Amino acid sequence: MLRGTATVVVGPSSWTTPLNGHSGTAFITLLTSTRIAGIFSFIAADILNPGSTKSVTNGSFDLPITGTPGTLPPNQGSRMAATLGGTVFTPATCVTVAKTGGVYSFGCSTVDGYSIQFTLSGVTGPMNIPLGAVQQMQVHNLSQAWSSALPGSSGSVAITSVDSNRLMGTFSATLGSGSSAPALVVTGGSFDIGLGP
Repeated sequence: MLRGTATVVVGPSSWTTPLNGHSGTAFITLLTSTRIAGIFSFIAADILNPGSTKSVTNGSFDLPITGTPGTLPPNQGSRMAATLGGTVFTPATCVTVAKTGGVYSFGCSTVDGYSIQFTLSGVTGPMNIPLGAVQQMQVHNLSQAWSSALPGSSGSVAITSVDSNRLMGTFSATLGSGSSAPALVVTGGSFDIGLGP
């Protein structure tokens, strides 16, 4: 997860978010060599008077990119793609929460509430990992969850590359819902996860 700050300026007064990742969100919806676009919302506070706040909602931007961009460190930036029950999953943000001793826990989310999360252990190099109760994949939306730990589930992850900077692989699965909802078929999955701090 990348962190940043946002500031609202009105005349001589200003309100700023802290650099902790808890005061709001910004989702990049388009990034090309010539444009960047996204949506955002946040609550900013006056540094000298923390009780004074400004709430920003429904923010959006669409800006041209000019000049020469810097080089992204090799352990930064993540991508994931999949088709969930026939719907294309296009995440806006990805987070790595564990990456020690061969255990990797990571997930990606969309702006409309879908998320895919993995917990994989014993990863030592390129390998195939059957999904189940220990090696888990979960999918959530705003009202439903599916998991490889539930009855009727199957699937696997193929780790294609792993080093100190990145974890890469492909996946497919059929995930049980644990309710009356039908199982979720996941196809064409791939991930390229930066393992930065």
